[in-house]
Amino acid sequence: DDSQKQKIDTIDLSSIEINDKKSYKGIVKRSSTTMADIFLDATLVDPIQIANVILNKYYEVDIKEETLNTLFNSFEFIGKSFAFMDDNASYITISSLYTEIYNDRLDLFLVVDINGFYASFKFAFAIFDNVGAKITLSLSSLSSGSINFSQSATKDIFKYLEQIVNEDYLSVNADDLSISFDFTGFINNDFFKYLIEKNLSNISVYLSENNDGKLIVRFAK
Repeated sequence: DDSQKQKIDTIDLSSIEINDKKSYKGIVKRSSTTMADIFLDATLVDPIQIANVILNKYYEVDIKEETLNTLFNSFEFIGKSFAFMDDNASYITISSLYTEIYNDRLDLFLVVDINGFYASFKFAFAIFDNVGAKITLSLSSLSSGSINFSQSATKDIFKYLEQIVNEDYLSVNADDLSISFDFTGFINNDFFKYLIEKNLSNISVYLSENNDGKLIVRFAK
């Protein structure tokens, strides 16, 4: 009723990023999809497809960038605000995290809200190393618009990300400024064991050469 609305209007919610109560859209919706679901879906193939897999001597699990972006924005830290007290109250909210995948690089974008002003940080990864079901990508640059960050500022940002990113398939390393996707824990079911038994035991992760925005986990002879 009107009396309740009046009470709400007197409460200052700016510290949790609600500056306009009328336009506030509510809590960030999180995806219920997990990386385990993606690998489970990849096992739902019929016997004819399995026969083709063996004949073609390889099998691939495609992880599309839009799927990764959905997963990224289900991270616990997305939508959370962090307050800083100096002469004035300040806050930083991590609004979103998303990626763009090319055939020769992976760009990661972190969007933050600083006291109502949005800024986007672009992490460009161009050098990668592949060991089994794990791919490690090393940073080539960190920028925001036309601003390129120094080595020390970059390391500070990576240290912060290293603390808040806590996923079983994604890790951040501040020492060498890299990120790693590790899918080892998702290929231990009967389907993938069957592929390995059929000599498709050469496992690798790579960026799709077709420039179609995919990370590919490949089982080959």
